[in-house]
Amino acid sequence: MPLVAVLDKRVVRWKERRLVVRSHAYAEAQAAQLDKRLDRAEKELRALAVRKQGKRRLDPAGMSAAAEHIIACHRVEGLLSAAVTTTTVKRKVRRYKDRPAKLRRETKITLAVRRDEAAIKAVKEQMGWRIYATNQPRLSLSAVVLAYREQYRVEDGISRLKGRPLGLAPMYLQTESRMIGLIHLLTIALRILTLSEFRVRRQLQTEGGTLTGIYAGQKGRQTARPSAELLLEALRGIDGVVGMVNGQFVTYLRPLTATQLRILSLLGLDSLLYDKLLLYFQNLTQE
Repeated sequence: MPLVAVLDKRVVRWKERRLVVRSHAYAEAQAAQLDKRLDRAEKELRALAVRKQGKRRLDPAGMSAAAEHIIACHRVEGLLSAAVTTTTVKRKVRRYKDRPAKLRRETKITLAVRRDEAAIKAVKEQMGWRIYATNQPRLSLSAVVLAYREQYRVEDGISRLKGRPLGLAPMYLQTESRMIGLIHLLTIALRILTLSEFRVRRQLQTEGGTLTGIYAGQKGRQTARPSAELLLEALRGIDGVVGMVNGQFVTYLRPLTATQLRILSLLGLDSLLYDKLLLYFQNLTQE
């Protein structure tokens, strides 16, 4: 498909392939989520008409508004409908002492919930579809799908900046220059996290291996795509001591675990990195 666009006042032309792909696993997962939303919405709708002690009774208009709110909250508009009907019944009240018998009129409100199976089926048929675009005509369908799945996502970096381990927000600084400095510092840290994660994953892919020992409570669990957060957590607890004992400088480093040594190897770092750091601090102290 030939395409044309204007970029910086220049006309750019290129050819693009668009591949329409459906993942059955993704479609089944989406359908399961839809079924859960339908079940929850239907349960809440049926509970509206149930009378309980202490529960506020709704008039027809209030019940209709509540039903619409439930349907909208669960995002099942057009798939689930609720019809409110009112019926007036006469109930005979028996005579009691000096009170004569009489007929009492009562209004009964019912709520009928119905699923539109045809609409639900049509929505499920549209699930799991993806459109992939590429300007590489020689790539196969499987190669295009894998390339998209392996692509870098900017959202991951933004999530790390807003949450742990970087934690940009909330910000308690008042001076603009300090705010800018903090953002610069955290973006450098973000680059280190991203590059560390990329390097470990690429090395594992090259070796065709996996990494174990980084999941708490799951010693044997393996992964070929560890996150930077898991790698940092695995490196926690490396203690080093530099001090003076009886007039002599002494250094001590807690022995690294097999997992920690494996991570250093995947990062391309020397296994004696922390020992060398202790010696460096020892030399600084002696000077």
